[in-house]
Amino acid sequence: MKIKEITIKELGFKPVSMFFGGLRPAVFKKDNSTYGIRIKTGESWQGNNISESWDYFELDETGLITASPRGYASQFNKKVKITDIDEAVEEYKNKVVT
Repeated sequence: MKIKEITIKELGFKPVSMFFGGLRPAVFKKDNSTYGIRIKTGESWQGNNISESWDYFELDETGLITASPRGYASQFNKKVKITDIDEAVEEYKNKVVT
């Protein structure tokens, strides 16, 4: 099976950052040299309180997607590689994206 190579912009999902004890970048590299891309999957309001939910694309050290948000596994897992993942990590490291 041929791996489809795309850029992060072609992924079709908007990466989002979050604040939890500081800025958590939308696209990040982990200590074990793998990557993650956070996307918002939901938002709800109760009065003045906003609740948001996120999910993640998990990528191996080469940028190949190994785990996807619920419902997208057959479309992305082991089938799509993000070719510009290192550049995206650098672009998003201090960027607030909502």
